[in-house]
Amino acid sequence: MRAARFLIAICATATIAAAANAQGIDWQKVDTAIGRGAAVTGDVHRYGFPRTDLQVTVDGVTIRPSFALGGWAASSLWAIWPW
Repeated sequence: MRAARFLIAICATATIAAAANAQGIDWQKVDTAIGRGAAVTGDVHRYGFPRTDLQVTVDGVTIRPSFALGGWAASSLWAIWPW
């Protein structure tokens, strides 16, 4: 189920990006479609997806999912457009 939502979010991002005109992408709409804000570095927008279904403990220390257990997707205007 989580993978399906992730795939839908990526497809929504691609659809919004393909529909963007030469003036640029409205990243607020992309954030709304994905359901979270992005970490922005330069022109790259990175969306993190931490795992919430794991309980990991190493040597008695609980590892929070946001530290290393998850995935991410990143995009920029130049990564989407071929020119």
